[in-house]
Amino acid sequence: MKSFFITFSVFFITFFPTYLFGGTSNGQIVLFLIYFIFVFFIGVCFLFKNRLIVPSISLVYLLVGVMVLFTVISKVDFVAVNLIINHYRYFIYFFVFVISYNIAYRYGDIKVFESRLYFLAFFISVFIIFQLVLPNSFLVRLITHKPPFDFLGFRIGGPFEWSYIYAFSTFPIIVCALDRFIRYGFSFFLFPAFLLLLFYFLSQSKAAYLSFILFYCLYFLSSVYFIKNNRKLYFLSAVLFLAVTMLVLANLDKFAHVIKFFVEINNGSVDASTQTRLNQMANVKYSLEENILLGSPSKYLIIENAFAHYLYNYGFIGFIGYCIFIVMNIIQSFINVKNVYSYNLKEFLPLSIGYFFMNLTIPIYALGSSPTDANKSAYFYYVTFAFLLGCTRKEIDVIKGNVFYENK
Repeated sequence: MKSFFITFSVFFITFFPTYLFGGTSNGQIVLFLIYFIFVFFIGVCFLFKNRLIVPSISLVYLLVGVMVLFTVISKVDFVAVNLIINHYRYFIYFFVFVISYNIAYRYGDIKVFESRLYFLAFFISVFIIFQLVLPNSFLVRLITHKPPFDFLGFRIGGPFEWSYIYAFSTFPIIVCALDRFIRYGFSFFLFPAFLLLLFYFLSQSKAAYLSFILFYCLYFLSSVYFIKNNRKLYFLSAVLFLAVTMLVLANLDKFAHVIKFFVEINNGSVDASTQTRLNQMANVKYSLEENILLGSPSKYLIIENAFAHYLYNYGFIGFIGYCIFIVMNIIQSFINVKNVYSYNLKEFLPLSIGYFFMNLTIPIYALGSSPTDANKSAYFYYVTFAFLLGCTRKEIDVIKGNVFYENK
């Protein structure tokens, strides 16, 4: 149990054969239900022998779920299965988070957890390489139908399909590896995470690039203060700058998506993907006109901007709930980093920093999508974040002599 749950979870979620069940919609629903059933079974077995801890952050998910469900009274005509799941997903995530947290507290080991993420990074990298070489192979097309590049160049999404979902989900592993390198030096174990970083830059996701810039600026400034010997930080910064510059210059035609964005901005316009999202956001007016408090809509519309999506579908109540969700996750991840510093839990620090920056970038990704709602990335987020928090709390409770049960 010490490693089975987290190992099975991250690999099952990441490499779930979405297209084994037809189209992506069917596959996503099957993933959503099967993984919930698995966690439910694990949870029932767990509760036979153990006391359940309900972390305070999980109550935020429950609150947001109640707020979203309350607004559903304005959408009684929505009967599609996928939409019904959307209305109840926060309750599912609450349950998955709590069970994952408790398993981490009871059985978790931060070293094992981090090592499993590096193993995952290796297999993701292998899959992407395989996808680049044999994009139409049976194995690849079971998991994704998204090509690794199109007429606008690279669009690396790997087993997560969408490039921004790949970037969001792998971000804490990348940050963890960078921080561990700067603090403790390079080890071969970190190599897969650096491969993830290479593919991260090939995603051509504007949110991913902006997130990395935000992370690196904040990390660089804080490291100057907190880390005494910064030679590795300066070395890494120079290497990253040169590597990215050479990568772009050598494959300029394969970065057409991002280049076109800047060209359009310079011309006083926006690129096609940004314009699509702006057009979608214009539909929020229907919600404002019909029911600003609970949301419209009289018809279902795809709105990729997460803030506009919540405002349109769940009104001002849902919008506030989503903002609460973002802010409280950022605060929780910051508190976790602070506790790790306070109790001198050095092994926990790189991964804690990784998840702090992951949470900090949620509002950036929310401008064009909602990775904490998409089934693969959402499950990945809740399970791994819960596992980190559970392991951290257990270690702190051991130090304080306040552990709920002995770790057998």
